[in-house]
Amino acid sequence: MAKKTYHVIADFTDAVTGEEVKAGSLYEADEKRLPKLLEAEVIGDEATKADIDAAKKAGEGDADES
Repeated sequence: MAKKTYHVIADFTDAVTGEEVKAGSLYEADEKRLPKLLEAEVIGDEATKADIDAAKKAGEGDADES
């Protein structure tokens, strides 16, 4: 499944990794997990390439590498 990157709009704990994900960061999700994250209202719009590049440059773009 293809993964896409989204803006985090509310803090949450990743159910797979147990890591805390902070609002304002970017989060990579696959199609299987996306509906649950949207339903929980913890992720928002899909990030643009510019958003992803800026986060990587700032060291914030790797919230979920699994």
